[in-house]
Amino acid sequence: MDMMTPAKIIDPSNPIDALIAKQRSGVALAQDFYLDPAVYQRDLDRVIRRHWMIAGHVGSIPNPGDYFQVTYDRDSVIIVRDREGEVNALINSCRHRGAQV
Repeated sequence: MDMMTPAKIIDPSNPIDALIAKQRSGVALAQDFYLDPAVYQRDLDRVIRRHWMIAGHVGSIPNPGDYFQVTYDRDSVIIVRDREGEVNALINSCRHRGAQV
């Protein structure tokens, strides 16, 4: 392995790593990659929740008070244009009850 090739860390006792180890190059992913809840949770933890996500376009909220909501898995966010015209993103959760706003 040269310096440009990342090391592959495979734990054969981990079911997801076992799926990855069996995957052949140039072949469609095994059905479990699409259906297994553990694979979905791992994607959420390692990709979705670690990086910025596109929620929408500011053109969707041209006026103060305009808003829209986006949901990624169980996470809900409200995007709103405030009185000064700035765009803000807020977690869609009541602080004292935990319910969606």
